[in-house]
Amino acid sequence: MLQLKRVDYEKDLNSRQKENYNFSKVSALLADYGYVTIRLSDDWQGADFIALHVDGSSFLRVQLKGRLGVDVKYQGKGIWVCFRDRRNDAWYLYPHDDFLTWLLAHKNVGRAAGFELGQDGTATTGAYTWPGVPKDCAKWLKPYRIPALEPVVTASYDKENDVLYIKFSTDPVARTESKDDLRLIDYTYGRVVGVEFVGASEGLDLHDIPRKAEIEKILTKQGLNFPIFA
Repeated sequence: MLQLKRVDYEKDLNSRQKENYNFSKVSALLADYGYVTIRLSDDWQGADFIALHVDGSSFLRVQLKGRLGVDVKYQGKGIWVCFRDRRNDAWYLYPHDDFLTWLLAHKNVGRAAGFELGQDGTATTGAYTWPGVPKDCAKWLKPYRIPALEPVVTASYDKENDVLYIKFSTDPVARTESKDDLRLIDYTYGRVVGVEFVGASEGLDLHDIPRKAEIEKILTKQGLNFPIFA
């Protein structure tokens, strides 16, 4: 049996490993929206990776960061910056130059150490980062938050055989655990794919079944009224 153990991002990973972790995470998230990501090793035109959409026309040059920030060296390269706000586990993908223009107009970033502005007010050198996301920046960033797709939980009832199946994922089933003759749990690599209840009309025993609250919620949503024993 495959044994998997979750890693602690802060404690178990060094800086390079964190970068690999973040790339894998955001790649999986962007895949839900039709993007294929390609990692770059030479920082091509300021990008850590490129994201290609299945429509064949959308193309993003992406700089992957550990926090919110800007750097004038990316200016004029069409760079999008991607970072994860770990306080609320939110991913953002924003156009660097648009954010820099907004910052110079509404914040004091241009006065920060290392920043130099030309006569026209545009930045010529400088970089700035924030450990968190300030409220005013969060408001600007809101349209650029990558929505996480919630898994669609479904319940299907076979009345003829009196079998109820709660489906949590479309992933293939790797193994099935039998709680007893009436309750089966499908797994894939430690994650619950679904739960089967035989003889459902007689009642559902949830006392040692994972994700009980979600099961009760979907039954209520779909109007499936079975006696429940918690």
